[in-house]
Amino acid sequence: MNNKVLNKQDRPKRNLTNDMQTLIFVISAAAITLGLILYALFSIFKPFEYKSFDSIQMVNEDNYLAQEGNENKEYYVFIYQQNDYRNEMLEKDLIRYANYAKKNKDARPIYRLDFGNDFYDKLKNALGYTQENYQTNLPTLVYVKNGKISSKYNTVSTILTELEGKMK
Repeated sequence: MNNKVLNKQDRPKRNLTNDMQTLIFVISAAAITLGLILYALFSIFKPFEYKSFDSIQMVNEDNYLAQEGNENKEYYVFIYQQNDYRNEMLEKDLIRYANYAKKNKDARPIYRLDFGNDFYDKLKNALGYTQENYQTNLPTLVYVKNGKISSKYNTVSTILTELEGKMK
């Protein structure tokens, strides 16, 4: 029988640079793969975007003039009544503006306020609406600056024009 014992000297030498190159390649491939998976998941699910009108932050009649907006304390409040056909006309654009404002720090944030019947007394003076005309003037978009209503837009076209103008 021919039993040959390998000595340490007879083993093939490992090349350290080949091992390092392999390690760097494996780590790079893993990092790229992880990055692509995360990108795909964020592209598909978009977890930080508003997907519906109800996901826009709601405020109430007591604090709608005291929200923390951008640096200049400017923001919009969309005042509406449930089940109004005009809300449906504006929903898509309100969501689009809310996502725009979320991504652009200079854009004014937007909040929503449901103007139920119990809100009428607290908001009528601020909005200048009477019992007879408040329903025809809703929905309304108000521009709040430094805790005061600076402008208000109460038709679908003026609301859309204001929001579109700010997204340019």
